[in-house]
Amino acid sequence: MAVKVYSYLRFSSPKQAAGTSAARQKAYAAAWAAERGLALDESLSLRDEGLSAFHGAHVKTGALGAFLRAIEAGLIAPGSVLIVEQLDRLSREQAIQAQAQFASIISAGVRVVTVADGREYSQETLRENPMDLLYALMVMIRANEESESKSKRVVAAIKQQCLRFQSGESKRRIRAGKDPVWLCYVDNRWELIPERVEMVHFVLDQYRAGYGGMIIARMLQERNWSLTGGLASALLVNRMVKSEALAGVHTIEVGGESFRMEGYYPALISSDEFAELQRLRSERGRRIGKGTNPSIITGLRIATCGYCGSAISSFARACGKRYQERRLLCVNKCSVNQCPVGGSLSTAAIEKALLDYCGDQFNLADLLSGVGADVRVRANLSGLRQKIVEVEQQLQRVTDALAADDGAVPLAFLRKARELEAVLDSHRAEAVAAERELVAISQVQSPEMADQWSGLREGVLGLDADIRIKARKLVADTFSQIQIFRLGLQPDPKNTWMDLLLITRGGVRRYIRVNRRTGAWQRGETLAG
Repeated sequence: MAVKVYSYLRFSSPKQAAGTSAARQKAYAAAWAAERGLALDESLSLRDEGLSAFHGAHVKTGALGAFLRAIEAGLIAPGSVLIVEQLDRLSREQAIQAQAQFASIISAGVRVVTVADGREYSQETLRENPMDLLYALMVMIRANEESESKSKRVVAAIKQQCLRFQSGESKRRIRAGKDPVWLCYVDNRWELIPERVEMVHFVLDQYRAGYGGMIIARMLQERNWSLTGGLASALLVNRMVKSEALAGVHTIEVGGESFRMEGYYPALISSDEFAELQRLRSERGRRIGKGTNPSIITGLRIATCGYCGSAISSFARACGKRYQERRLLCVNKCSVNQCPVGGSLSTAAIEKALLDYCGDQFNLADLLSGVGADVRVRANLSGLRQKIVEVEQQLQRVTDALAADDGAVPLAFLRKARELEAVLDSHRAEAVAAERELVAISQVQSPEMADQWSGLREGVLGLDADIRIKARKLVADTFSQIQIFRLGLQPDPKNTWMDLLLITRGGVRRYIRVNRRTGAWQRGETLAG
């Protein structure tokens, strides 16, 4: 294995990369190798741009890490040379990590040469001049201290910029975190990228329609659409739909603190639309049917056994050459405490009855008439908002007391502040959930839903997978629970009907009786008696 010379370049920012140091080091490495009759190896790319040596990113994911692994694997011949501008290019981590990394290179028989001062570090030179090792260590310590000091200054500056934005003092761009791919910053203002905005709205429309990240990514690929320059992926789609940047909000995590800035970006959707999107996202896996004949009622945590309260699952059973019949089964059938009424039934009868019942304008108006849940959620939200105000006031009093104390901060005060912050975070999370629930209830009470139900019947019964996915979403939007009594409220194996209890998101409860074979239904207002 031939001895070679390798040149390692690292820049933590594009500004550094744009300078002359790269060309200067390359020329130095070529001349150094030529003078000694060695070959400068350029096949192994040793260039890390935008990777921090302070956090060790260039070792974990960068070219230097690949070089170190090549040494460990015996792919770098002893006696080879690594040329760097100066030692802080190799590491700005804490001294113990930096020294261990430096020692691993030297111990493998690789010499390190620094361009800035022409020093050479090897087993031989360090044996002859042990103080060189101390010098190298001092350089690494100084580099770490400089980086740490710079990091603190940067963190403090970003925090100040965030606070000024939140207070309205400044609306300038804050260079921290990732900005959304559908925006660019031109002439001190944000501009939308029209073709990418079109893609984003396409993704959101498909997500609202009930499709999952994987299917939407495939749709984008089929249209040769790319938001990032690469292939669309389910991960990209799922990250997009949960990004508050859609509603114009930018959240920056810095120095252990979180700063949420509303109105930072141009909004693509309203805050209410974003809340509804998050409600759909929280039900991920519930609204997306599987297979070519997705069920419209199971897998939503809505359908339950009326006898034991367990979930109802569905399974496909071959029925003819092309059609696979879906059947329903109480999951408790396979448990130790078996459901008192076992057996399965066809999902087709329930689907037909549900579509016919909700497709009737009068029935649906009756279902959507309830306001109990709306009142309950609003009352809960009002109470939560009052609690938030009270906790904020308590926290402010503790903070004021801490600020006024010139001595050592009492540990009890710090504990109390942390407890109040935890309670405040919990109340805020509950309030956000309540706001999303209100949006969902208001949508259920919308009159447009009646037309949606009536327009889906033919496609659902015709086993159109796309229509069934839309119906699945509609079921989840309309009902909080569907209780199925397979052999009637008073179970009797001789019964030819089943009873359903429909409970809407608005809190309305209605019974219907359904023929298990034909799906014909009749009103069941007296069934509960």
